[in-house]
Amino acid sequence: MRRSILCGVLLVISTATQAANWKEVARSKDAVTTIDMTRLGQIGRYRSAWVKSDSGKHMLVALTYFNCAARTSASKKVIVYSNGQYLSSSSTADAELHFTDDLPGSVGGETADAVCSAR
Repeated sequence: MRRSILCGVLLVISTATQAANWKEVARSKDAVTTIDMTRLGQIGRYRSAWVKSDSGKHMLVALTYFNCAARTSASKKVIVYSNGQYLSSSSTADAELHFTDDLPGSVGGETADAVCSAR
């Protein structure tokens, strides 16, 4: 009994330490874009980050890969919410990822700057 209580407490503690830490990286007239600073990663030559774009009514959360050297990015997984309710999700195989330019000064460019400069 004590062992299962201890395991449960450790699980709660480890989950709490992995809680998202969303940092605002860009703002437009339509939405606020944030990245989860606790889940930044490196996958081969790409930086990875969970990116959230929230307009208040609609929210898109995407696992995005950034090619910092080429200033491009691609969404690996996208989850869509409306009024706080899950709507849909989609994933793309690595071989089928389509990288697009992150234009300087754009929301995508500001997001890429934040992800690529984060340590």
